[in-house]
Amino acid sequence: MRAAIVIVGLLAAVLAGALSLFTVGLVPAIVAVVLIVGAIIAAFFLPRGAMRGLLTLFVVIAVAAVGIGTWGAWSIVQALSDTSGEVDPPDPVALAAVESKFDIAEADQGFRIEFTMDELNAAVQDALTGETDHPIRAVSFSVIEPDFQGERGRLGFDVDFKSGGTSASGVLEVEIDAGKPALVVSDLDFGIFSLP
Repeated sequence: MRAAIVIVGLLAAVLAGALSLFTVGLVPAIVAVVLIVGAIIAAFFLPRGAMRGLLTLFVVIAVAAVGIGTWGAWSIVQALSDTSGEVDPPDPVALAAVESKFDIAEADQGFRIEFTMDELNAAVQDALTGETDHPIRAVSFSVIEPDFQGERGRLGFDVDFKSGGTSASGVLEVEIDAGKPALVVSDLDFGIFSLP
């Protein structure tokens, strides 16, 4: 009985810790693992009836962690594979401003174009409407940290999928490296999962 408690308890600790890490964060994951390992140690001092109850609890925790993780992964697969449905249209006023800026820049030999956030969102959304064989319904950006000192600027992004049930959000770090933009995605939340 004690061997089963140790084996199933450690499995439950790993599964619950991993699920907690990728859904609610590091501290809750550590707490979950410490509590389960503490319960495994306490099992050596419990009577046989209490050990059965603890073993049952560990089985429930392991099955629940696998079930929740599988459901979360399945919802992401569904969101990424469903390409049916319409793409949200861009804001017509912001899109007209973008097209006007491109027309002006086209006439110049060298140019620099600056977009407002509404214009950037409209340009991205317009690009999405041009090709419909993708799972994304809408994307929007917001400034988190502008580039004031020549370091990385940070943009927040939100993605809505055509499947409707799952969304993604995160932070896009933008840096100019040798005249070319370099993009790094960080702090990604996708469905129930959160990746640092």
